[in-house]
Amino acid sequence: MYVSGTGIPTGNGAFIGEIHTNYMKIYKGKGTTSLDTLDASSDQSNVTLTISGYLYWTLTTSHNDYSNAKIFGPPHTVLPKYQSASSGSTTSVEIKEWAFYIGDTTSSTSNYLDYDLRDTDPTGTPFSYAVSYSSGTLPSANSYEFAINVGGTYAISGSLSSIAPSSSGYAFTTQTNSNVAWSQYSMGARIQFLTAGQVVALGVQNVYGGYISIFPDSSDTAAAGPVSVAGTGSTSTTRNFKYTTLSTPLSVSANSIYRIGFTNSSNGYAYHNLSAYDGTATSSGNIKLLSGAYRYVGNTNTPYRPTTLNTTHGYGSTDLIFLPS
Repeated sequence: MYVSGTGIPTGNGAFIGEIHTNYMKIYKGKGTTSLDTLDASSDQSNVTLTISGYLYWTLTTSHNDYSNAKIFGPPHTVLPKYQSASSGSTTSVEIKEWAFYIGDTTSSTSNYLDYDLRDTDPTGTPFSYAVSYSSGTLPSANSYEFAINVGGTYAISGSLSSIAPSSSGYAFTTQTNSNVAWSQYSMGARIQFLTAGQVVALGVQNVYGGYISIFPDSSDTAAAGPVSVAGTGSTSTTRNFKYTTLSTPLSVSANSIYRIGFTNSSNGYAYHNLSAYDGTATSSGNIKLLSGAYRYVGNTNTPYRPTTLNTTHGYGSTDLIFLPS
C-alpha cells in the first residue's frame, strides 16, 4: 500500500514493503529503476499517515448457486500506482485507472474460464479476510556521517539541525588556514561513495559563508544546490564547519563520484592538508576522499564544478553529510 503524511518524503510514491507493530519499511515507487528504501525525514510521535492503494483480488463461487465465495488468487494484491513513461526511463507517470482483459492464450478448445456478472451478492458464508502483524526486529539503523570532518565544533541549519553525524575517521585535526586571500574561485573536494545512500547536507568552514553545490564527477550541471551556507565569523583555524540541510536529499549509487563546489564573494578561503588520507576510505568504509579541487570562475556567487584536482590540499574546506542506504 502507499503511504503519505508527516515525515514521509514527498514526490517519491512511497509504498509499504514491510509492516510490523513497531515499524514499517517503505520503498521508493517513483523515479527509480531499483528497489530503493526511503527513510523518514523527521523523528516524531503522534503523526498522521494516509494509507492508500488500488487493492485487487478475485473471488470465486459455486457455478451452480453462486454461494460461499472463496478467494481465488493472492488475497492482498496492490496494483502499481506509477509506471515508467518509457523503457529504461526513471520518469514516472501516475496510473489513473486499470483495465483487465481475460482470455484464453492457448489453442486448446477445452480451456475456458467463466465470468458471470450478477447484481446480487453471493449467498452462504461470506468471504472474510484478516491480517495480523507481529513485532519485528528493527533493521540496524544506518547513521549519518561526515565525508571529511571528524566532529568537533559544527552546526547544521535546516531540518537536520539535531542530528549528530559520525566522524569520518580521517586524520583531520585542524585547518591549515581559515582566511587565505584567494578570490573568484569555486573550491571543494572530489568524493567517491562506496555504498549507495543519500547526501543530506553540504557544508564548509569559511569566515564569510557563501554558496555551495554538488556536481556529478563529469557534469557541470549541479546535482543539488546551490544552497547558502553560513560563515563562522572567525579566522580561527579550529575546526568549525557550518552545514545546510538539502531540501531534497541527493540519492547516489555505489562507487559514484561527485565534486563539491563552494564560492565566496567576500574573498578569504580556508584549506587543510589532506595528503595523509586522500585515496583512503572513511572508518565506516562508505566514502573515499579522492582529492581537493578548485576552478577559477571570476566574480560570481554561483558555484561551479571544480576542475583542477589536488591531492595535497582540501581547498575551500568543504564537506557533506551522508546517510548510507
